[in-house]
Amino acid sequence: AAEVGRGRGGGLTPAYALTSYKAEGQTYNTGRNLAAPGAVNTEGMYVALTRGRHDQRTYTIAPADQTTEPSELPIIADTRSALDALADSLSKQRGEDLATVADPNAQQVTVDSDLFAKGRAGELARTRTAASYIFHPPAEVVAHIGERPSAGTRRGIWDDAAAKLAGYQHQWPSSEAGEILGPIPSTATPAQREAHLAASDALSTARAEHLASIPFAEFVQRFEAVLASIPTADGFDPTASDTLVAQSTARVGEAGAALDTARSDRTQAEGLLGRGRRNMNAVEAARRTELTAERALATANAGLSEAQTLASSAEGSAPARAHTQGLRTSYDDAMNRRIERAVRRPADYLTDALGARPVGGVERAKWNSDARAIESFRHRHLRLEPSDGPQPGAGLLRAIGPMPRSSRSAVAWQQIRTDSDLAPESRHQVMRRGR
Repeated sequence: AAEVGRGRGGGLTPAYALTSYKAEGQTYNTGRNLAAPGAVNTEGMYVALTRGRHDQRTYTIAPADQTTEPSELPIIADTRSALDALADSLSKQRGEDLATVADPNAQQVTVDSDLFAKGRAGELARTRTAASYIFHPPAEVVAHIGERPSAGTRRGIWDDAAAKLAGYQHQWPSSEAGEILGPIPSTATPAQREAHLAASDALSTARAEHLASIPFAEFVQRFEAVLASIPTADGFDPTASDTLVAQSTARVGEAGAALDTARSDRTQAEGLLGRGRRNMNAVEAARRTELTAERALATANAGLSEAQTLASSAEGSAPARAHTQGLRTSYDDAMNRRIERAVRRPADYLTDALGARPVGGVERAKWNSDARAIESFRHRHLRLEPSDGPQPGAGLLRAIGPMPRSSRSAVAWQQIRTDSDLAPESRHQVMRRGR
């Protein structure tokens, strides 16, 4: 029995009631879903309508019947029928209905009242804005932290960054063009500074997760361009940023052409409206294709901007160098995440060199440390990830290969052998054989 209140135990949770996203991927013989106008979008409605195998019904609510909100919230008169309100809600993206359109006095309410920043009204406003960013993120957000992951820990990190950014921008809109968050204003209040720091940290984490998920060859090329643009870095081609600029420019051109095609297709689909329901579906498909193309172009433009910053940094631009240092921090963080991921799921060459990972204690910590050193060497010096497979040789050499010719890499190679006690034979292999 769970405690449901002070001095009250027990309670029931209705197992039949699920959100449409929770029910995604599941099928039932009978399905019933509630679709309240303004609280459902096309994606969620599609999921809900495809759950019932033999019998599916949808219930909705007329706006005039939704008059039980807390008294501190303004009540907006709406005489639409339930069906008309639901149709309007599903015909546009969530978040398109602005309060100032539905009620011209809403802006004055937010100016003259503390309800916007405090209480339930403010909470609902922030929740809706966060939902809009999560389910329909602006192109510049996708360009910075990638598309929303489908599931797992990465999705939670992405959602947290989008929600905190949305909350900050909603309460403190930035006037800085091209800045996803912008610097903290000199006149910022303590609350604004705290919210800015939280959004900045969340975005940095999501950015690193995004960089850790892109193809390794692309990641390495961009990382090397970052390193080549910092005067203290060595070992890389200083023209890497110029090559990246050329490639990024080509990507922008390709993305722009794809967007032009998508817009043309949408215009053509809209011109065929009125000739059947199938054409309405074609308009929706064309709209989504256009949104995807817009995000792809934003991502390509962000990549070009980053490459141009690196080129300016290599030429000695002080502001560009400061920005490049920030980029290096992001890429270093992403590289460390890739290395940790490789340690968590060790490839065969790791277990060949180190033996099976011990269950716990000091031996497990030592194993993880050795594995981390090997994967760090492979990622940072050999530019290899686990999917690239083993190197020629046996035992440790199967993981790190022969001594590199580069003096910097050779020192790191020898350090692994010394620190991990893997020369000439693995301590872990000796213990395993002894068992």
